[in-house]
Amino acid sequence: MTVESRRVAKLVKARERSRVVLHFEDGATKTEAFLAHKPKFALRGDLHTQLGLEVSAAGAVVVSSPFNQTTVKGVFAAGDCASPMQTVTQALYSGTCTGGSAPLQIQAETWDQKSLV
Repeated sequence: MTVESRRVAKLVKARERSRVVLHFEDGATKTEAFLAHKPKFALRGDLHTQLGLEVSAAGAVVVSSPFNQTTVKGVFAAGDCASPMQTVTQALYSGTCTGGSAPLQIQAETWDQKSLV
């Protein structure tokens, strides 16, 4: 595995099967069969700061599993902002868990019950 730090100007499908040609900003090209990319993660905006949410060293909002309650009662977080693993399937999963947890908390408060969250 090689780590390439040059900036990529564009990607072009190569003639060979399952290959891609990287065109670097310096004019050089390189053909590869497999690419991996992990961009730096950063929360957009400052809503997490306004709400006083705890943020992990990785930059994601700290939540408790499985319901994604943040460190501020009544505030839930889901998707990329609440996980160091930004993938579509993870975001769907956390959104589903979070979507079910807020009503649980509201129901418990309404009926003076202990919340599962």
